[in-house]
Amino acid sequence: MLIFAKIFATILAIVVILRAINDLRNKSESIFMTIVWILIWIGILTAAYFPDIFAIVIEKTGSGRTGLGTVLGMAIAFALFISYRIYVKAHRIERAMGKIAYFLALHESQIASKGKGKKK
Repeated sequence: MLIFAKIFATILAIVVILRAINDLRNKSESIFMTIVWILIWIGILTAAYFPDIFAIVIEKTGSGRTGLGTVLGMAIAFALFISYRIYVKAHRIERAMGKIAYFLALHESQIASKGKGKKK
């Protein structure tokens, strides 16, 4: 199960980090958010490759079920992956709507200025 968790986290982290860097290059993402997502996924990889972190936390809470920590860690990693994808799509839609609003306002102002010139 631990090997699967490492592979799972690594694949998701590679996808997200490469995607974040690509979005930064395409200027569809800010440098701040790119750094945030890279740091989050480095943290997830750290937890996947050093599961003793979960064991220590579980031991401190008094449970003693390390397997549960691994499964919960994978669930958190997957939830963060999904939230990243939703965030990227929402951000793209927001930018596209801003561009549409800008061009509509520009177009309407050009029509209004042409109409004023004809009335004189």
